[in-house]
Amino acid sequence: MTFMTPRIRLLKTPIDALSLEEAVARVQQLVAQGQGGMVCTPDTTALWRAQQDPALRAIYEEADLVTPDGTGVVWASRVLGMALPERVSGIDLLERLFACGRTLRLFLLGAAPGVAEQAALKLAERYPNLRIVGTHHGYFRPEENEQMIALIDQAQPDVVLVGLGVPRQERWMQENRAKLRKSVLMGVGGCFDVWAGRLMRAPVSWRRLGLEWLYRLIQEPKRVARVSTIPLFVLEVWALKLLYLIMGR
Repeated sequence: MTFMTPRIRLLKTPIDALSLEEAVARVQQLVAQGQGGMVCTPDTTALWRAQQDPALRAIYEEADLVTPDGTGVVWASRVLGMALPERVSGIDLLERLFACGRTLRLFLLGAAPGVAEQAALKLAERYPNLRIVGTHHGYFRPEENEQMIALIDQAQPDVVLVGLGVPRQERWMQENRAKLRKSVLMGVGGCFDVWAGRLMRAPVSWRRLGLEWLYRLIQEPKRVARVSTIPLFVLEVWALKLLYLIMGR
């Protein structure tokens, strides 16, 4: 049965209008089909970057699933009258998927040396149904990519979690999905650091207030340049809303 994904276009970028449970079901379907796939989870800053980078936006167009990994993305959809059901962050999507209890073969690619291995150990402790079939850090050179593909292909994972940061992880997935055609590739940003215990995820109260980005900024001040685009994003959304009102939309 074909899974019909309702998709909106937010600031020219496609986002799937699914709940967390529906997104989990979509990933499960992609895994069950055994024909690969690509899952992207852009947050507010990634959505802003996509406005400036048509190549990144084209990757989102090609993805099998694009979820709103950011309270700001959901807020923007509601301001502009598109109303995404809820935030579907990459980490929430994966942890709900893992908790379903189905056996999954995972390969973790990304983060600093040693982080993916530590994350794999922690995940295996929490979710006995997971089979971590391989890990590798994200500091590999372009000329080493074919070796990386061979390593992943030999491990035969159901899902490859790619934590290389935006937009590198999206470009890597697009360039290599045909070579890993049986695996679902999913961009996960900084999830490995959280699972490994190097970073703490924001408390639920912060997440409900839409301040998870601030909590992470406190832990990683070097991200200030990245999150500085958030006010620009907000201004663009309000400017577009004003244009809609003028046009009577």
